[in-house]
Order: sequence, then structure tokens, then C-alpha cells
Amino acid sequence: MNTTRITGNPFDLTKASDFSDEQIQQYWVDLAGAAGLEDLFKPRLTMPMLLLGGKGSGKTHLMRYFSSAVQKLRFNGSLLKAAQEEKHMGIYVRADGLNVGRFAGKGQHDDAWAAVFSYYFELWLATHLLKHIQDCLIEYPDGLDQRKLIAGTRSLFTTDVPSSIETIDALIDYLAELRRQVDHVVANCAIHQSLQEINICISPGALVFQLPVLINSCTDLFKEVLFVYMIDEIENFTVTQQKFLNSLIRYRHGPVSIKIGARLYGLHTKKTLGAGEEIKRDAEYEEVELDAWLRDHDEGYKGLARDLILKRLQQFHLAPSEEDCARWLKNQFEELDPSNNYRIPTLALVKKYDEKGEVRPYFKKLKDIISSLADHGNESSNQQIADNIVQSLQLPNDPLLEKVNLYLLYKEWRTTKNLLEAATVIGKQARNFLENGKAAEPKYFQSLDHFKSDFLAQIYQDCSKQHIVYAGLDTLIHLSQGVPRNLLGLLKQIYRRSHFAGERPFQEGGQISISSQGEGIRDAAAWFWDDAQPDRHGSEVRASVESLAKLFRGVRYSLKPAECDLATFSVNQKVGTEIAREVLTHAENWSYLIRVRDGGVSRNDSTSIDDKFQLSPMLVARWEVSEHRRGSIELQEPLFNALFDPTCRQAQRTLISDRIKGMEEPYVKENVGNGSIQNKLF
Repeated sequence: MNTTRITGNPFDLTKASDFSDEQIQQYWVDLAGAAGLEDLFKPRLTMPMLLLGGKGSGKTHLMRYFSSAVQKLRFNGSLLKAAQEEKHMGIYVRADGLNVGRFAGKGQHDDAWAAVFSYYFELWLATHLLKHIQDCLIEYPDGLDQRKLIAGTRSLFTTDVPSSIETIDALIDYLAELRRQVDHVVANCAIHQSLQEINICISPGALVFQLPVLINSCTDLFKEVLFVYMIDEIENFTVTQQKFLNSLIRYRHGPVSIKIGARLYGLHTKKTLGAGEEIKRDAEYEEVELDAWLRDHDEGYKGLARDLILKRLQQFHLAPSEEDCARWLKNQFEELDPSNNYRIPTLALVKKYDEKGEVRPYFKKLKDIISSLADHGNESSNQQIADNIVQSLQLPNDPLLEKVNLYLLYKEWRTTKNLLEAATVIGKQARNFLENGKAAEPKYFQSLDHFKSDFLAQIYQDCSKQHIVYAGLDTLIHLSQGVPRNLLGLLKQIYRRSHFAGERPFQEGGQISISSQGEGIRDAAAWFWDDAQPDRHGSEVRASVESLAKLFRGVRYSLKPAECDLATFSVNQKVGTEIAREVLTHAENWSYLIRVRDGGVSRNDSTSIDDKFQLSPMLVARWEVSEHRRGSIELQEPLFNALFDPTCRQAQRTLISDRIKGMEEPYVKENVGNGSIQNKLF
């Protein structure tokens, strides 16, 4: 393995649209096992497909991998052999290649633009198809009866096609000339306020569907080949333009299929031209959400992610030659030592307080609370009571268990008659757990097991507000949440931080520190936050997500959190203002929030299924909340509106405070009445 200092970042290139065809092939990875990406994409499926996903989920890479350009690479430059062997020919085009914004406005009616766009788009697709056929004929120049094909093609036009056109080359040039004529009129439309010079000479769908039929009538070369139009990035299309694509889906016929790639927010309509009927899912098209599918195949995605990283490192000669690359890769990332309930890292955090003879900060907070509630007539007695309570809860070698003890005490606070006695019982439970294990104290272990990561985060926060730790390969894969570009973005920032720190990442003797990982993850969170820019309600979406994250944070760092690893909320499908629902939809479409498949059962009505969403793990480091999805909080309508409807935001602070008040205050003074708190609790 290369041990010299490496220049360049293996993870710099993250967008598949920037890859060459060779890089698409080189960087291709798939899930291990039976259910692979080919099974998902189904390149030989006749039924059209809508391939959706968040930004960077891999839609473009997937489509390009099955496109003709990359097919050729797999078969030593022979598109014909590739098509015959793989039983499909991928005709890949990107929407931005059309500059679709030209075909709208300028004083013209939408119906006129719909006709012009459909005409132009068909000419464009037909040109691509014919160029692919031309490529195949390089090996068999006489393998197709070109005169017969041209004669059949003439019948598809409503005007006469020049008699000079006798070959595919000439036909391609003719279609290009028709497009140039449209380009000229469209470019001058704003000046002349007219599209009348455009002479539409084909019926919608004629070239797209009939050309492949004609091709097969003139040759046996493509006898079992499915011609697949792969149209990517259609979020750039207008509603009218998408209606034309939907019409193609509805009226698909012949040896042709259509696969359309779009971001989650990219489908503006499912209506067709003319009557405006919607295309029917599972009857006329199949819909796949790529990143959700990858999340559903968690183990497979982990393998894909590891292979993706190794492929990048191999290009820089950084991956090892030995077989157990997975173990090697995992060892490149430093992790917290979880043994004995994170004893080593937590003792390191409290060490400065112990060396100074100071009370650990979480116990100091307890003593301050007791002092604020106890009878002020006898301060020395109050201090002694507080010291005795703390002494009962202390486990000097196990800070994390001390946090468990505090949590249990705060939970007992409202109902106990004597706080010192309660603390004594909890201390005994803790010591029994340490000596005899979880079977001896199952309820104690349950609190530890549920809230371990939250208590660990609290210790980091308690000790000089240090950043909590997100580290380890498995954590990075989890943070990416089924989106390969997120993973590459994380690694790009982490590699940069590690390289700058002189750690020699992925080289012999080097390891990426927890510190470099943390800094890189926070950098990636900032990149993700800034990179996603909703086109509508952008500021409202960001404000809502930030407020939601602060609610999660308030729960996590409270004295007695009601939910563990809180990063998820649910809301009844029937509640919320129209604006709140729209903002929520945009937050989902731009991947700030991830919809939890199948939702959640309402706590108030077991027959009702609520919508359920998780804060994107890519953002959790921004507010230092949990990256997991164990706990969930149900938002009632007033709080939901206050979070997501800007017109209701004035009530937000009060509603959030009310929601977490019981978790922050162990004992509410106004509930005591005129009796002595000291007599009641101490």
C-alpha cells in the first residue's frame, strides 16, 4: 500500500453528472446478495418507471450505468453486442440539454408551447435513437435495410420528406435541421410574438414509438432488444412539459420503455395532455424512491457504502491488497471505547473537575436545585442534605451510571416522600447492577440501555460544553441515510480535516481521529444545510427545521427526557394549516426531513396512522441531537402549526417551553403550597 503523502482528496468528486462514462463504470458498486440495483432498476421492464430520490441519492449514476455509453464499455466498445447481450439499449438524455426554459412564456399560450415542445422533444429523442443505431451498424454496415427504414419513416411525417434523404446519416441531418428551424423561431419569439413559422409535421409519439418498430422491421439485429428512453432531471421541466412526458408514459407501445429520473420535489404533475387524466401508478408506470429503497435495505447499503469508499481509495492506491478490506476500512476511523459504559472517555471528560477537587458539573446542578428549593433557614443543614444525596448517587469510576442515577432521581422527585431515601435506594440499585449485571436490576438496565447515548451526550455538554462525538465508519454510513453523495460529502470534509491535521488518512500508520471526524461531520452538516435551497418557502422551511431541532435538543438535554434518541416526530394527517402542511412537504422534498415509511400509530387513536418524519441525520451535528430514530414525539396541532406555519410562530416559544417543562424541572414550586419543602422531601 502507498505510504507516501497523497495529494488530492479521493472524495472530491461527488456528482455523477460530472463523471466521465469511464468513471461511471469504475465507481459503480452494488448491494451484495439477491436484491441488487439492477433488480430495482429493471432495465428490461417494459412498464415505464419514475425513478425518484433526494439530491445525490444516485439516480443519475444508476441511469447512466445502464445507458448505451457505459454499456459499450462493458463490451469492449460494441454497443450492438451490449444491446444483444443485455437485451436493452439505454438512450440516456438529460433535461438540461434541452434548455427547456425556452419553451414557455413570451406572450404565448401554454397549449402552443405544449405542441412546440412535444414536437422538438420527439425530434431530439429520435436523433439520439438513430445515432445509437448508426453506432451499431459500424460492425454490420449492411445489417439494416436503410432504404426500407427511410421509406417507413416518411410515412410518419405529415409533410413531404426531401427525396434526397436515403440513409440514416441523412435522416439525422434532416431532424437536426428541423430542430434548428424551431430553435430560430423560439429564440426570436419574444421579439416577433409569434410561433407561426413552426410547422409541426409529426403526430405526438410517432417518432418515439414507431421508429423502433420500423427499425425492427428492417433488421433482425435488435430482435429481442428493448429501447429504453432514460430521461433524467425532469424537475427542470414545466408542468406543461411534464404533461407531455406523462402522455408518453400512458400511450407507450412497441419495443419501447421510458424511465424518468427526478428529485423528490421534481414531479409537478401526473396529468396528461388533452383531457388531463392522471397516469395510474402500478397500472401504467412503476414508481421507485431510490434513497428510501436503500434505507430499507440497510445491510445491503452498508456493504455498498464500504465498497464505494474502497473504490475511491483504490483510485488513489490507498486501499490494501489483503482480502479483509472491510475490517481494515473500519479500523481507519477512531471510535469511542464503549467498554464498561464508556468509562475511559467519560472519565477523561470529568478528570479536570476531579483534579481540582470540584464536584462534577451534573452533581453541582443537582445541589443548586436542592439549594433553591430547600428551607433557607438552615443553610448548613441544607448543604449537608445535598452532600448526602450526591454521595448516595456517586460512582467515581462510572460517570455514565451517575447520569442514570440522576435521571432516576429526577423521575422520582415528584412522588417521593424523602429525596435522600430515594437517592439511597437508587445508589444501591446502581451498585447491585455493577456487581451482578442487568439480570439483577432489569429496570435500572432498561434506563441505561434506552438513554445511554443521550446521557453520554449530556456529559459532553456538562463538561465545558464540548462537542458531542459522532465517529466511526458505521456512524458515517448511518448519517448518510441511503444517499451516496451524502456519504462522499462527509468523507470529503473528514479527509480534508484529517489531512490538514497531519494524520495521514488511509495510509500506513495513520488513523482518522475522533476530532477530525467530528469537525468534518459538522462541516458536512453546514454544507448540507446550505446546499439544499428550496425554491419555495425556503426561509420558512429552514426556520421550521431549526425550531424542530431545538425542540429535540431541549428534550435530549433535559433532566429527565421523556424520549430516548429523539429525532423523530409524528403528526396526524388531518391537522395543520395549509401553509404548515406545504412547508412540511417542502422540508421533506429537500431532504431536511425523511418520511418514515408506514407512519406511526396515533397515541390518541389506535385506528389512526399519523405521518412520521425524522430529522435528516446529515443535520444532527448542527444541533448535536441524536442521529438515531428510537424515540418519537407526537405534535398536537397548535405546536405543529407554531413550528411549520410562520403566521403561528409567535406562540412557538411558549408551546415548546410547555412541552418540555416537565422534563426540565424536577420539582415545581407552585405545586407545594405553603408547606415546607424541606420537611416534605428531606
